[in-house]
Amino acid sequence: MASPSTVVVLGPSPEAFFVGHGRRYFVEGMPSSSFTSHATSDLNIGTTLWTRRVVSYTVYFNSDMHEDVRKHLTGGGAKFLSFPDSDDPAHYFLKGRNSGAWNAVLPNYYVDRLNSMQNEIKDFDVGITGMLFGQGRTNIVMFQAGFIADLDDRYVDGEDHPLLKPNDIFFFQVLNEFSDPPGWCIEYGSTLCFYDSRYFFLKFKRPGSSEIQMRWRLPAAAAEKLEAPREEAKTPAEQMALISESQQQMILAQARMNMEMAQTQALADVINRGAASFAALAHHGRVVYYDY
Repeated sequence: MASPSTVVVLGPSPEAFFVGHGRRYFVEGMPSSSFTSHATSDLNIGTTLWTRRVVSYTVYFNSDMHEDVRKHLTGGGAKFLSFPDSDDPAHYFLKGRNSGAWNAVLPNYYVDRLNSMQNEIKDFDVGITGMLFGQGRTNIVMFQAGFIADLDDRYVDGEDHPLLKPNDIFFFQVLNEFSDPPGWCIEYGSTLCFYDSRYFFLKFKRPGSSEIQMRWRLPAAAAEKLEAPREEAKTPAEQMALISESQQQMILAQARMNMEMAQTQALADVINRGAASFAALAHHGRVVYYDY
């Protein structure tokens, strides 16, 4: 059975959103024309393989994005990028591709919190994978084997909040549910909402396991639009189409991986030939090989 992906992007109001599942999506009211253009022409969300691994090497961003953030993106060193609920476009959190590499320019509240965690949590720099931001100071720090949530009391008040306690059949103490027993991490593709802390879309996964569990609460219009492609993805015809597309993406990913390996080997050969020529010159024409 195919495992279609679900993608949710919440805009600045309940009427602005992108929701997709399998091969279908809906985009409405998003303020950025470039986002809408990208979503309708280039974004493929058909399979988990596509959304969890890098298959496209094109980076899209608005021209008004802060220069420092753009440098990280165009340099190819970014694995995850998020922004806090702030009027300053220079504020961001970025996780690099290399182990232990992350960078953040944030309001003092977040800086103090991250510094405190860095001092208290062993191997913090290696373990941190990202940071989600919601309304006010609400945030979730993501780790390879867990997460730490900080909910803004100004907006998250009372035990009936859906992040804390169920208020209908779909919400089972969302954060508490995946904190005990510990070990669940929050996957990329999760999101919190800036304008209403009650809305969120979270993907939970156990390290070393392929099981992913999703919990969400969305504005009524977005939830309604998401339901249609989810139901369609269950039909036999759509399952066959998803399997076919998944196989095509796997072939494409393998081809690109092979191309990268070939390019790397070609570069290594050039370097080795250059080193051999230098060694021959240094030893009067005799090629000398060294074992390092």
